[in-house]
Amino acid sequence: MSGFLSDFILLKTQIRKTFLRKVFSSIGLGGTALSFLILPSFGCNHTLAIVLICTSYMFVGCNYSGYRVALADMAPSYLGIMYAISNTFSCLLVLFATQIVGIMLGDGSLPYWKTVFYVTAAISAFGLFVYLWFGTSE
Repeated sequence: MSGFLSDFILLKTQIRKTFLRKVFSSIGLGGTALSFLILPSFGCNHTLAIVLICTSYMFVGCNYSGYRVALADMAPSYLGIMYAISNTFSCLLVLFATQIVGIMLGDGSLPYWKTVFYVTAAISAFGLFVYLWFGTSE
């Protein structure tokens, strides 16, 4: 959905690609961060927690019209190599993240999970601020 909306906005307006990519990244990463900040307030209500996690993945979809497509905007001839390098680093971080979360969870009680959710929100917000500051599509 976000891809179609992004293309429509680019065709019908004079908005610059970099600005539009940052808007969609803000929705994607900011929405994800906000979702994980709210998540601990639900406590042990599994239904609301699952709904909010699904909502956070809806926000993640906006990233595909944000920072992810910016690589294609910057260097379409080298997209495969650039994406492979960036994806390798992100996959390595995810590999270590599972181990770190396992250590952080301790006995798996709610306070430990809250910490995991807050750290997840902080990482998402950090990624957003880095992209807003340094990101470009040109």
